[in-house]
Amino acid sequence: MASTRDNRAAGQSVFEKSVFGIANVAAVIMTYLATPFVFDLSIDWIEAFTREHYGRDAADLIELPWFALSGLTVFFVSRATVGVAITIGGLALASRVF
Repeated sequence: MASTRDNRAAGQSVFEKSVFGIANVAAVIMTYLATPFVFDLSIDWIEAFTREHYGRDAADLIELPWFALSGLTVFFVSRATVGVAITIGGLALASRVF
C-alpha cells in the first residue's frame, strides 16, 4: 500500500516538474516573440503619461525600464497561462482515462 502511494507521489512530482519546465520554456519563447509588440504598443502612452505627471526628464529615462517591465509581464503571464493550460489538459485527460 505504501509502495503505491510512493509511486503516485513520484508520478505527480514528475508531472509537476514537467509542467514547470514546459511552462518556463514556452514563456521564454513567448517573451522573445511578444515583448517587442507589447513594448511598441505601450511606449508612446507610457512616455506621454510620464511626461505629463513626472516631467520631460523622467520621460527620457523610462524607455529601458519599461522594456524590462514589458518583458517580465509577458514572461509571467505566459508562464501562468501555459502552466494552467497544461494542468487543466492533464486533468481532463486523466478524468477520461481513469
